[in-house]
Amino acid sequence: MKIRKPAVAGMFYSNDSKQLKNDVQKYLSEAKTVEEFPSIAGIISPHAGYVFSGPIAASGFKAISHLKPKNIVVLAPSHREYFNGFSVYNGEYYETPLDKLKVSMELVEKINENQFVQLSDIGHHSEHALEVQLPFLQEIYSHEFEIVPIIIGDVHVDLLDSLAETLFELSKNEDFLIIASSDLSHFHSYDLAQQIDNEFLDFVKAYNLEQIGEGFMDNTLEACGITCIYTLMKYASLKGSAKCEILDYRNSGDTAGDKFRVVGYAAGVIYNK
Repeated sequence: MKIRKPAVAGMFYSNDSKQLKNDVQKYLSEAKTVEEFPSIAGIISPHAGYVFSGPIAASGFKAISHLKPKNIVVLAPSHREYFNGFSVYNGEYYETPLDKLKVSMELVEKINENQFVQLSDIGHHSEHALEVQLPFLQEIYSHEFEIVPIIIGDVHVDLLDSLAETLFELSKNEDFLIIASSDLSHFHSYDLAQQIDNEFLDFVKAYNLEQIGEGFMDNTLEACGITCIYTLMKYASLKGSAKCEILDYRNSGDTAGDKFRVVGYAAGVIYNK
């Protein structure tokens, strides 16, 4: 049995299961309750240490807490390993201090039919962007569900379109939500970060996929998981008329840091009208 053990427990979040559970419950209880969106395709969720981005991430997870998805596809960028295309974890479980989460081998095998996907643990070894999403999922859902952990490496926008199309075809017969893991701008002053982040979020709210794709390719938009956000949005657009609602936007200067070098965070819901 191959298990991906926690890599950032004790750094990005507590490695004590009781404390972790309490922390996540606190963030969720303090998050604003929003309307129930129709036909949710997935959420945009930040991935910093919980003291920085946990309160923002909680808004997205609270918005999907009433659902009972059979599977959850988690898309995250690779921060530490370089590779081309997409790496889908080739083991049976991802583990957190709260318990193990079973990987849906059935969906993994179907996604692997995409020529740009590799079944591998490359990108998964020490990546935090995917791991930090999992305790929130474990806390909001009491029913059994399985995950599909996907790390996105070096890609062109055409490859993102290809993955979105693969997921769309899969959705015709399979039930799943998508978590798109991303932080926003990094290490600017508070005011400049807000300006940069709002420019990007304006494109997201307007559902301007062309501009987001161009901004990714020419590096004019700042979001470390822009590939994940684009893929989720493209996937939802293939399902029909899609919209994005930004539930919370703050940066580390608002949560647990100074205002001189901040990182931006947003939580949003992507849904079909």
